[in-house]
Amino acid sequence: MPGCRLIWGAPRKQRHTVRRIVARIEDEFGEAIPYPTVRDFVAARRKEIAAYRG
Repeated sequence: MPGCRLIWGAPRKQRHTVRRIVARIEDEFGEAIPYPTVRDFVAARRKEIAAYRG
Protein backbone atom coordinates (compact mmCIF):
# COMPACT_ATOMS: atom_id res chain seq x y z
CA MET A 1 0.00 0.00 0.00
CA PRO A 2 1.49 3.39 -0.90
CA GLY A 3 2.14 5.58 2.09
CA CYS A 4 2.83 2.70 4.48
CA ARG A 5 6.36 3.93 5.02
CA LEU A 6 4.90 7.18 6.31
CA ILE A 7 2.60 5.31 8.68
CA TRP A 8 5.17 2.86 10.07
CA GLY A 9 8.09 5.26 10.31
CA ALA A 10 6.20 7.94 12.19
CA PRO A 11 6.64 8.60 15.91
CA ARG A 12 4.22 6.63 18.09
CA LYS A 13 1.78 9.52 18.62
CA GLN A 14 1.52 10.12 14.87
CA ARG A 15 0.77 6.55 13.81
CA HIS A 16 -2.59 5.70 12.34
CA THR A 17 -5.00 3.59 14.30
CA VAL A 18 -6.38 0.47 12.63
CA ARG A 19 -9.71 2.25 12.15
CA ARG A 20 -7.97 5.13 10.42
CA ILE A 21 -6.05 2.73 8.18
CA VAL A 22 -9.31 1.00 7.18
CA ALA A 23 -10.91 4.38 6.44
CA ARG A 24 -7.87 5.51 4.46
CA ILE A 25 -7.90 2.36 2.30
CA GLU A 26 -11.58 2.89 1.58
CA ASP A 27 -11.04 6.58 0.74
CA GLU A 28 -7.94 6.14 -1.41
CA PHE A 29 -8.67 2.85 -3.16
CA GLY A 30 -12.45 2.48 -2.92
CA GLU A 31 -12.03 -0.99 -1.43
CA ALA A 32 -13.73 -2.26 1.70
CA ILE A 33 -11.35 -4.49 3.65
CA PRO A 34 -12.69 -6.11 6.83
CA TYR A 35 -11.44 -4.56 10.08
CA PRO A 36 -10.07 -7.89 11.46
CA THR A 37 -7.96 -8.38 8.32
CA VAL A 38 -6.31 -4.98 8.72
CA ARG A 39 -5.98 -5.42 12.50
CA ASP A 40 -4.15 -8.73 12.10
CA PHE A 41 -1.88 -7.32 9.40
CA VAL A 42 -1.02 -4.27 11.50
CA ALA A 43 -0.24 -6.40 14.57
CA ALA A 44 2.06 -8.66 12.57
CA ARG A 45 3.74 -5.75 10.81
CA ARG A 46 4.36 -3.87 14.06
CA LYS A 47 6.08 -6.98 15.48
CA GLU A 48 8.29 -7.18 12.37
CA ILE A 49 9.22 -3.51 12.69
CA ALA A 50 9.99 -3.86 16.41
CA ALA A 51 12.24 -6.87 15.71
CA TYR A 52 14.00 -5.00 12.91
CA ARG A 53 14.66 -1.97 15.08
CA GLY A 54 15.98 -4.15 17.88
